[in-house]
Amino acid sequence: MEERSEVLVQRLNEGVDNLNQLRTEFTSFLEKMEEASPEEAARAASEFSGLLGERLNALEPNLREAAEISEAVVSELEPPAAVKPVDLAQPFRSMIETIQNQAREPREGDVAATLKTVDVELKGLIVVQEDETRVVTPTISQAVDPAKLSTIRMSFGSVPVLRGAETQPE
Repeated sequence: MEERSEVLVQRLNEGVDNLNQLRTEFTSFLEKMEEASPEEAARAASEFSGLLGERLNALEPNLREAAEISEAVVSELEPPAAVKPVDLAQPFRSMIETIQNQAREPREGDVAATLKTVDVELKGLIVVQEDETRVVTPTISQAVDPAKLSTIRMSFGSVPVLRGAETQPE
């Protein structure tokens, strides 16, 4: 994929260079036309017509190859998966639990710190699949109308865990 990306960037840069040269040549053509006699204007138009054809002929294969590479890369991307909200929330819960466990470990000194809350905001499409609510997040391979996206807000916080009193064996 990296090699294709490099080729894609190279082809697009070549196309930009071609367009910049064409722009420079067009500006020169317009300057010649301002004070040209009819014969000079015809000659300048003929020259520019030839240059235009050359630039377009050089530009077309670059853009065609860039488009083919882009299409190939996009077609290889997997469609977005619909994710259960629980599956979205679980990694954040694990993160907070890990941080809480680290805060419970004995440390030197009088002060310890921990994470109290994490607020997460996610944009996605809410869908129902297999009788469950799921979230589909936008990807570069699938255009999504931003007006159709829902904002899902999740707030995670630490809560104390109450443990039952330990009983002493008699």
